Amino acid sequence: MLYVIKHAVVLSLSFSITVHQRTAHGSCSTVQLLQCKTPSFLQLWPQHYCKISTDPKYVAPLLKLTVGNSDEKYIDEYKIFGVLDTLRPTATGLDGLPAWFLRTGAPIFCQPLTHLLNLSLSTSTVPRQWKQAWIRPVATVAVPTQHADFRPISITPVLTRIMERTVVQSYILSYTATASMPHF
Repeated sequence: MLYVIKHAVVLSLSFSITVHQRTAHGSCSTVQLLQCKTPSFLQLWPQHYCKISTDPKYVAPLLKLTVGNSDEKYIDEYKIFGVLDTLRPTATGLDGLPAWFLRTGAPIFCQPLTHLLNLSLSTSTVPRQWKQAWIRPVATVAVPTQHADFRPISITPVLTRIMERTVVQSYILSYTATASMPHF
């Protein structure tokens, strides 16, 4: 899946990287490796990331005029209930919906979420809120000193990850499994 990053969100004004260090007693202590409180770092890191991860030749695809019936059921409620019911604890995206909340309310949320996913698939569109992500820098070296010492991770909304997982399991993996089977 192709993501074009237009804006990078920095989570706080004081950005620090911590690691857990195992002590002789077996417990973990937190060690501050880098404390970047300068506004220049907070402004330059998102610009650096956008520069290295944006394709200047990218052209958004045209909307499909041959979309199917919006009442078509690509995904059933039972499948979405199973996905919601087995959600693992994970980072919350910009939508603010935590995984534990969706897992707890799985019997209630499975029907409207299934409708949203089917509507999204039938119209070949993804809600704009599901495309937004937090971009978090993660250090790739023990003591980072420059922008290149970080790699970005995108924290997308849980609903986006549910949709991606469901589409991959329902369509891509099932297609590749049947395509790789010998035909007699």
